[in-house]
Amino acid sequence: METSLTVSPTYSLEPSTFEYLEQKIPGDNTWHTYTFEFTRPYYAGTNNVYAVDFYFDRDTSVVKSGVIEMDNFKIAWYVIKVTDIKVIVEDGTNIRLNWKASDTTQIQGFRIYRDIKPTFKTDESKLITEVQSTNYLDENLNSYQHYFYKIIPVGTSGEVFLLIF
Repeated sequence: METSLTVSPTYSLEPSTFEYLEQKIPGDNTWHTYTFEFTRPYYAGTNNVYAVDFYFDRDTSVVKSGVIEMDNFKIAWYVIKVTDIKVIVEDGTNIRLNWKASDTTQIQGFRIYRDIKPTFKTDESKLITEVQSTNYLDENLNSYQHYFYKIIPVGTSGEVFLLIF
């Protein structure tokens, strides 16, 4: 028997901001994948989701029973992190970067930023390349100069995983 799943994220408490996102689910006893896109203007101002409520057959008074199972459930945003960064200076003017990522299945590539100051902002002027692998050779640099890098994962849907510390 078909049922209706309603996901209701609450974005702010005062003023109360929420929405209802509905999906029909067939009662065919097989796994299905559903994605609910939260409405960006609702959460963009605060980047918060305070709660997510789930309703089955919302606003009906028909009594039904059954089992609904959820697997690999992600709410709002998941984070992909760059870890285990290794830096090797080669020939005095080249820097080889190697790293790992926490979820390689969801990565389209990496943006690599560079500056001579350790606390730089990752704007387009600091972007040196985009790569799809977990290594990069930065060539023909100035000898005896300090360089600082930020490696930012980009997800398969285009989301940028910039962690702000």
